[in-house]
Amino acid sequence: RTTESTVSDAADAWADQNGWTIVSVGTEPGGTVIRASGPLPEPGTASLRAALERAGLGRQRVRVELVPSHTVEVGSGG
Repeated sequence: RTTESTVSDAADAWADQNGWTIVSVGTEPGGTVIRASGPLPEPGTASLRAALERAGLGRQRVRVELVPSHTVEVGSGG
């Protein structure tokens, strides 16, 4: 397994628990970046950090970019 796939698994579970969605997980020169989107309030990240540590990634550089979103229906859809 790659670091990116392990981070992705942990991030998906964390996002699901918090009503957020993982938009992407990627590797950049500074480490692994998680991009997540969802409603306010922003979720805490302590449980994600703990999950990464349990997965053996406690020493890896991982950054989370939280993008709050708000969805508005603008058409009747039918």
